[in-house]
Amino acid sequence: MILITMNLLDDEIQALIHSGDPRNRRKAAKLLKSLFHYNSKKEQCYQQLIGLLKDDVPEVRSAVIDILGEVFPKIVDKKHAWRSLLEMIRDPNSVVRRNAATAMRLAIVYIPKDDEGWPEILKSTQDELLRLTQDTDTSVHRDAALLLGSAIYYIPDKDIAFKDLQRLASNDHHPFVRNGAAIGLGLAIP
Repeated sequence: MILITMNLLDDEIQALIHSGDPRNRRKAAKLLKSLFHYNSKKEQCYQQLIGLLKDDVPEVRSAVIDILGEVFPKIVDKKHAWRSLLEMIRDPNSVVRRNAATAMRLAIVYIPKDDEGWPEILKSTQDELLRLTQDTDTSVHRDAALLLGSAIYYIPDKDIAFKDLQRLASNDHHPFVRNGAAIGLGLAIP
């Protein structure tokens, strides 16, 4: 009975993923998140979520990013997931970039930073975060500062990151960004 139900759910998810309605594709992402907790479905759900990151509609990409941030602890290939989120902070849509920064802030505590390959990934992450702190959208700018503060323990050049946070906290023209940078500094200080 459960197997039949799971197969029907798989068919429903596929129909939603391929729907012309972005609301249905967001619904598919939410269903995939629900199924993510079943070990036998985890990899399949993950691959389908990653596929939805290429959706043409920013709201769909944003919903998937939020979900990846939530399920990151359960993702087996965290390097792939992290790189996927890192790609999304370059998205042309500012809401997608902001959600990617937020998801990365949630996920970073689950990174096994001493594992092979992570130092290189974290170096490219630092470069992207420093670039993102210059974003023209103040919400993205602020969330990048928060992420930089959360990530400072993990990134290789802490001095540059700390100086960037100080610069943002004291010199940014927008109070919203200065506030985010100040909170980021608070997160950065052990």
